[in-house]
Amino acid sequence: MTLKPSLAAIKFCQEKNLSTNPLRVRVLRFTLKNRIKVVLFNSLLDKHQFPLAEFKELYTKRWSVETAYSHFKCRIEIEKLSEKSPLAVLQNFHARVLTANLAARIAHPVQDLIEEQAKNHPERLRYQVNFTYALSSMKSNVVLFVARRRITKILRSRLSLLGKSLSIIRPGRKNPRNRGPKLKIAVMAYKPIA
Repeated sequence: MTLKPSLAAIKFCQEKNLSTNPLRVRVLRFTLKNRIKVVLFNSLLDKHQFPLAEFKELYTKRWSVETAYSHFKCRIEIEKLSEKSPLAVLQNFHARVLTANLAARIAHPVQDLIEEQAKNHPERLRYQVNFTYALSSMKSNVVLFVARRRITKILRSRLSLLGKSLSIIRPGRKNPRNRGPKLKIAVMAYKPIA
């Protein structure tokens, strides 16, 4: 299929010195196991080098990537900047990624312990570490952690707190959405981390 730019797109491209040539795209249609029909557009036109079956397999694996983007945008607030200079943007980005990695590093042993205990008591409710809480609790301790001050004390207190602030896993839970009128403003999906 060939996609031709609209007049507004042509004007925008000309202002930015971008090409206004039509785009050739490949349209892929397939049905997932749960009977959901999917239509994808992409620029990989060679059917032999990029067969439809590979796209179908990749499409089902995209959820973990989208979840990671959601964590970065909503939980870690990667787009929230303290300044606009290139150096400040880099520092903000790396500080937030470091904080997220430290929070994950602390959360994993607690999660492993929870899963080990769950094997011995299969009839009990399942729990998981609240990653937002782990991230929030690590935020205020990153400087001390990097400065190597009271690391053991920080680790013990964070591990203890995470073990006390677990979230219940409710498999098969469904909450139908109430479709109300569309708002003209963006709705907050997540609470910001304090």
